[in-house]
Amino acid sequence: MKVFRNTFVLLIILAGLLGYYYYTQKTAKPPETNAVLSLKKSEITSLDIRQGQQDLISLARTGGKWKIVKPIEYDVDSINLNDLLNAASSVKADRKLSDSDLSKYGLDNPSYTVSIGLGDDRSVKLLIGNSSPVGNAYFVKVSNKPYVYRVESTALEKFMLSGDFVYQYAQKYIYQTAKDKITKIAYIKSGDEYTLQKNKDGSWVRNGKKLNKDSMDKLLDDIVLLQITGIDVGKSPSPNNYDFGLAVYGGNSVEKAFFVTKDKDNSYVIKDGKSLGMYVASDSLTQLLNDLTKAIK
Repeated sequence: MKVFRNTFVLLIILAGLLGYYYYTQKTAKPPETNAVLSLKKSEITSLDIRQGQQDLISLARTGGKWKIVKPIEYDVDSINLNDLLNAASSVKADRKLSDSDLSKYGLDNPSYTVSIGLGDDRSVKLLIGNSSPVGNAYFVKVSNKPYVYRVESTALEKFMLSGDFVYQYAQKYIYQTAKDKITKIAYIKSGDEYTLQKNKDGSWVRNGKKLNKDSMDKLLDDIVLLQITGIDVGKSPSPNNYDFGLAVYGGNSVEKAFFVTKDKDNSYVIKDGKSLGMYVASDSLTQLLNDLTKAIK
């Protein structure tokens, strides 16, 4: 009987504790959050960054594909884009202030403005104002909230663009066709084309002559790894003065680029008829041409 009585008492105590737990969970106030931005990356459709009154860069997603749309129209670097989307989707503050005087924090004339498009004509703006006098942080505000926040600078650095930021967000690889998908290469010089064709068995030929496999493998590496090394935004070299061109075929697509001397170290790239001021290191082109020469010997 004593054992039964003790068990019964313990059950009553346990029931009381469980009841208290559920009561406190149900009636507890939700913890205060200092989330400045909390978005899903998948719902972001555009990003525009402005410094003061100057538009720096605009990126937009159309048909599931992101592109730079200003100051040039070009494919975007997926790694840097993903970092930017991560930064835009989640911004947290270490302090929240209820103050309507935005001028005290430099938010009446923000240093940077980040406009985030969310589709269906929805958007939100992140304003970045003065640096905080305490700690490595900045004062910020979002357009859909009344508060001023203080945010660590590391959470904002992706928005505070400087240097060659257009190059940073531009796709670096000139040719997007995968190495194993390339079926034809055309070298273009003075209006003439010299073609290399891939057979169904994987071998490469030129004018019926089979080409060395190792040499072709090296040439294909040169092509798919060829990258721009900078962008002179606003420069538009004439395609009529090109040094040579290279067309790469794969499936039903063709990518054609022409190269025009910029200086002794670099050459401008005119890709698919677009001259956007992009350039590539001359050493990379010299290596590609040397490997092309070896392949067709």
